[in-house]
Amino acid sequence: MFLDNLSYSILRLCDEGDLSYARAAERCDVSERYFGKIARRQTAPTIATLEKLCMGLNVRPDELLLPESGKNLILVSRTVCLECKQGICEYPVCPVCSGALERVGQRYCSYCGQRLSWEKFFLRPMDYKKKKQGRKYS
Repeated sequence: MFLDNLSYSILRLCDEGDLSYARAAERCDVSERYFGKIARRQTAPTIATLEKLCMGLNVRPDELLLPESGKNLILVSRTVCLECKQGICEYPVCPVCSGALERVGQRYCSYCGQRLSWEKFFLRPMDYKKKKQGRKYS
């Protein structure tokens, strides 16, 4: 997922800026070969290289790493009940990929990179005896 988003963003930015790989690599201070491998999803860049890519392409990290669908906030409204150390716990769910989120208030989904809004979200009191493990509730 990470490499797909990065590759898509690089290709889109090169296309929009009418940049060849050679010109883009030069602006990012990386070799043309390495830039091409990143763009083709053949290698994962280091944090230092990601910083160079952001500087060279004049974008923020989220513009480079998040999918286009991740640009708009989506409201979190569902939860899932899963077994945890305390018994059964209720976790919020990403509205795009349905992955259980690690905590209330996180800005991005850990699985799909979607930006999340918690504006109207709240955990409702629940009777855990009536809930079954893994069942989804809205």
